[in-house]
Amino acid sequence: MTFYNKVILIGVLVRSPDTRYTPSGSQVTKLALQITPDGKSEEVREPQIVDVITFEKGSPRQGRSLSKGCQILVEGKIQTRSWETLEGQKRSRLEIIAERIYPLKNEKPLRS
Repeated sequence: MTFYNKVILIGVLVRSPDTRYTPSGSQVTKLALQITPDGKSEEVREPQIVDVITFEKGSPRQGRSLSKGCQILVEGKIQTRSWETLEGQKRSRLEIIAERIYPLKNEKPLRS
């Protein structure tokens, strides 16, 4: 049996993309995507913020064309990043490593 790590999310960017460069010069862009639960459950659940990371190829184009308030579809894989704080506490964070990002609406984005 083969298992695949694939996720597709639709949401709204809660802030403009943050583009940075690694010491080796690779471009990395971080997005914060707000997703809303499906609403089929009787309990009311709050929207969640998911970190989405893009590397090199997609970063320059996506960083310029996306901004706060844009609705997008993200196709990628789930990754867990773990680290230890200066106080010795172990932390981890779930991230989506984007393979493709599609803008869904041609509407004016919200201003920061």
